[in-house]
Amino acid sequence: MDMKKIRILQYVFFYGVLCFLLGWLFYRNIWVSIVFMAVGTPFCVYRQKRSYDAGQKKIFEEQFKDCILSLAASLRTGYSPENAWAEVQKEMVLLHGHNSIIVREIETILHMLSIRQPLEEILEEFGERSGIEDIRSFANVFRIAKRGGGDLVSIISSTAKTISDKSDVQREIQTIVSSKKLEQRIMIIMPLAILLYMDMANGGFLDVLYESVIGRVIMTGCFFVYASAFFLGEKIVEIDI
Repeated sequence: MDMKKIRILQYVFFYGVLCFLLGWLFYRNIWVSIVFMAVGTPFCVYRQKRSYDAGQKKIFEEQFKDCILSLAASLRTGYSPENAWAEVQKEMVLLHGHNSIIVREIETILHMLSIRQPLEEILEEFGERSGIEDIRSFANVFRIAKRGGGDLVSIISSTAKTISDKSDVQREIQTIVSSKKLEQRIMIIMPLAILLYMDMANGGFLDVLYESVIGRVIMTGCFFVYASAFFLGEKIVEIDI
């Protein structure tokens, strides 16, 4: 079983248990908890997978920034655009390891170069395959510079600096927002922790909320307020450039 399937199974188990406990905490009814688990688990797994993919994309963007800076440096030392990728691969292995995404992509580029495929076509395929706008933009700039006969070294160096500056700004914003994200997670956990504490420390005190019709309506309202606060908080701290 590959790591992707193992990761999905871990998500299913974790969020299945979490959704079941959430349903039990708000309704104290096993059937409602099962419904929470059946409905909430796929949704949470989807969100977690999307979050994981976004994290991997950010890692890849950081690796590509290092890659293009290394490429610009190799071009300045006199390597041709095609031969420079072999030097870039060596540096990326030192920086990110043999199993990193960027090293695997560079190996694909080198293989395509070995079978005489034009570099501009390889980079365009790389951009489409990655789905990252910076890589697509770099491929377009490279194609225009190569065919237009411009100063390739200067153009690629300028593009590399632009991508690097953008990456630095993104990192600074994430550093600023990370503390707010932590606060948001704490604020999301606190209502559940308070409810659990009151239930455990004062046995029977909250029974009216679980055993009467009005109590269940109140808990349903509390759940929707809680869920709305969760999604609103996620939206506030989500910043894209």
